[in-house]
Amino acid sequence: MAKVGAEESARGKELYAALNEIYARVTRNLEHASPRARTCRLAWAERPLAELGERFRKSWARGVRKVVTYLESGRASWRTFLRYSRVEATNNRAERSIEGAVVIRKIVGRRRNSKGAEALTRLRSVPGTWKLRGESPSANLYAILR
Repeated sequence: MAKVGAEESARGKELYAALNEIYARVTRNLEHASPRARTCRLAWAERPLAELGERFRKSWARGVRKVVTYLESGRASWRTFLRYSRVEATNNRAERSIEGAVVIRKIVGRRRNSKGAEALTRLRSVPGTWKLRGESPSANLYAILR
């Protein structure tokens, strides 16, 4: 989202660079950081993020305002990865994992009703969740069906 805002204007590029700098600092060697170090990084990030919000809130560029609104409204939830080591900093893996389901939903769901498309999406997500948890989808499914 921030990248889209950066493509609109010079102010967007400035915001994007500042966010990347904060992200790089906060995530540097994050996989080895203790819970206390993660908390310190979270506390440190609060100030520069608030300053960015103040500085860019009244930007004329729609994309920049959208990024600032996103940062401010999701303040508590979007930095969850700093609180919990099992949560990744980006949602890239999550998005890639649902790609197949989305394609199938678009192909099948367009020819059927929306309830069927939603059911298919949910059915496909359960085995994927089991795999992410390190569980056996076939064993779990067998246990449910027994």
